[in-house]
Amino acid sequence: MQMWLWESEIFKTYCDGSEFNIDGSYISEPSPRNLDELPVSIEQGMIWITNTVMLGNPVISTSN
Repeated sequence: MQMWLWESEIFKTYCDGSEFNIDGSYISEPSPRNLDELPVSIEQGMIWITNTVMLGNPVISTSN
């Protein structure tokens, strides 16, 4: 489960401790990639989310 932390303005995954920016980009491990994206649109004041998942890009490790 991911929660938005208002005080630090990040998403945090409580099952493993990964952290992400508001745009879904990776901040800290253990997640191996950015958050997945779901296409959305706003129609007549309603938010529509489709079930086509665009997988997040892998995080490029800087350690050897």
